[in-house]
Amino acid sequence: MNDTTWIGPDERLQLGDVGFLVEISHTMRNSERFELRDLPAFTNHSHRPALTGWCGTTSDIACYAHGMAKVVRVARNGRALVQQIDGAELATALEELGFPELMPVVPDRRHGQAFAPTQPMFVDPGPI
Repeated sequence: MNDTTWIGPDERLQLGDVGFLVEISHTMRNSERFELRDLPAFTNHSHRPALTGWCGTTSDIACYAHGMAKVVRVARNGRALVQQIDGAELATALEELGFPELMPVVPDRRHGQAFAPTQPMFVDPGPI
């Protein structure tokens, strides 16, 4: 999956739409399609929402979560060019769609703590 990819056609997609990018892959037919959804992919055993990764396979149909993307271009035939989002834009989109807990956490090796990459970094210099 590149930074951008064409999906659809889907007549509901409009320029600026943001959603969860989900891949449905049919193993036996060697086909795949991407969808932009308001809900993330859910794992098929634990039924937990996933932002990225394989979510399970049932009857030779696999589901993969590819993060979030926004529509940057719409062709007249209904196909849409989507671009993956990250950082503050991702945090905002996750909050708006009700899944802020899916924001990736990056370990901060300097302080042994984890933080979301959109948080401002403030280091207390201690007593001066």
